[in-house]
Amino acid sequence: MMEPIAETQKIDYSVHHIKGGPAVEIFCLRNAGRGMGARKLRMLLCRLGEGHKGALLNLARTLSEAGFEVIYTDLQEPEAIVSSALQESVDHIGITTLPGADIEAFREISRLLREAEADHITVTAGGYLDDKDIPQVKGYGVGAFFPKGTTFRQLVEWAKENITISRPGE
Repeated sequence: MMEPIAETQKIDYSVHHIKGGPAVEIFCLRNAGRGMGARKLRMLLCRLGEGHKGALLNLARTLSEAGFEVIYTDLQEPEAIVSSALQESVDHIGITTLPGADIEAFREISRLLREAEADHITVTAGGYLDDKDIPQVKGYGVGAFFPKGTTFRQLVEWAKENITISRPGE
């Protein structure tokens, strides 16, 4: 169970309209009170498949506390994920795979990022996936896959070492 958000964190809500679809709510978690320093790395967290999102929300909190600006969405359609990433100007998309995840979605996400000339946005995934599917997912453009059991600390360390602010012009 998640603890209440600390006072040092701020949650911003925004509503996005996905082409021809309903409005969806997205939240952004960031540490407040740090002044106007260098821009933080922004990442979108989402999930593919069915299951509880509690661990992903806890990861969002952990990444925020580690200094990242984190946007979370429940959207699972590749078009909606990429649209949210573009609207939120993220540097990275982290996708949790849950039972029932369609791995072909990774191919579509990569295609849509290239089509939008946003292939500077990196993509990683983790969670439940058969070992035999991991090379295929990586072949679809996923930079790294973190199997079930990877700790939040390991994810934060990997993110700090491997994800960069990558938007053109910055």
